[in-house]
Amino acid sequence: SDNIITILKPLIKYELLPFSRYFVLPNYDVLFSEQVVSFMKIIRDLAFRDRINYNTQSQFSKTFVKNVLNNLPYILDAYKTTQLVEVIPRDIPGIVVAAGPSLNKNINDLKLAKGHAFIIAVDTAVKPLLDAGIVPDMFALVDGEKPLMLVEREEAKQIPLIATLSAASEIFQYHTGMKFFYNEGFRYAERIFAEAKMPFGEICTGGSVATHIFSLFHKIGIQRIILVGQDLALTNNRTHADGTFQEKMEEIDTTGYMKVEGNYEKEVPIRLDFKTYLEWYNRYIRGCKENDKDFCVINATEGGARIQNTEVMTLKEAIERECRKEVDIQECFGKLKPMLNKEGRKWSVEYIRGIPG
Repeated sequence: SDNIITILKPLIKYELLPFSRYFVLPNYDVLFSEQVVSFMKIIRDLAFRDRINYNTQSQFSKTFVKNVLNNLPYILDAYKTTQLVEVIPRDIPGIVVAAGPSLNKNINDLKLAKGHAFIIAVDTAVKPLLDAGIVPDMFALVDGEKPLMLVEREEAKQIPLIATLSAASEIFQYHTGMKFFYNEGFRYAERIFAEAKMPFGEICTGGSVATHIFSLFHKIGIQRIILVGQDLALTNNRTHADGTFQEKMEEIDTTGYMKVEGNYEKEVPIRLDFKTYLEWYNRYIRGCKENDKDFCVINATEGGARIQNTEVMTLKEAIERECRKEVDIQECFGKLKPMLNKEGRKWSVEYIRGIPG
């Protein structure tokens, strides 16, 4: 199926969808029923994914260029994700803290992991974590219109940040700590990255900020990843944990929603965007495990949708089993220097000033 996806991906494009049709030749659905159904699902998923991408681009088009140009100067004193390979131990687990409804259930257990894991939170989870007395080692930002109020806390200003260049520039301005970037394909940024003379480093984007974090862990060589608050479903008919967008998240009527297999429930309601992220996890983790038999993903969400090829356990159990080594992540960060040296920074300043020309 992966080979078919590679062939079909360039063909199933948003602009071509109104003119695209697929036909099942007579008796093929009888002779090759499983293959035909699989093929039709691939077509459907590719078309759906391209529509999602188009809608995302349309929604953020007004702020996209503004954010990229406003955020570009931050590269001058920034760090690159490939530098993390030099300082982050690979024998500790990486913990992805998403902001799903189940985070309220086990957020306090994360205190046991502090100093024994590399904890990266999505932007929306920052406030609930700080309210619980937990400062994540890093937080991630990819959304071009993410409201500042989600991270507007004095303690959040200095938490190291990994972000896309097109992310909300208002949060960039508010944040004063270390900023990490990776290769995204933006021409102007790529020229500055080249001046830094560092290895090419990209992240596989699965559509959400949590999938960015997951891919980062994998890319820097962490083999054991723990998922927390990664519901990918409307657990208890809510979209996010309390203390994120609202102090108490409202309950939503999920009648008519799609249902998928749950970690603890037979079925849980899911939105279309959540389903896209779920399918990305299923594909990505399968590929990781095919290439590395020791790669392990623990779903310690304690709720939400079932992700294939993951071990389901409570967060306490996961921490007890995996978080055995002491590590000071901030001390690791302290060993790093900005990716641009003095000469590289001087050249990049002139380069950015020359962009209008």
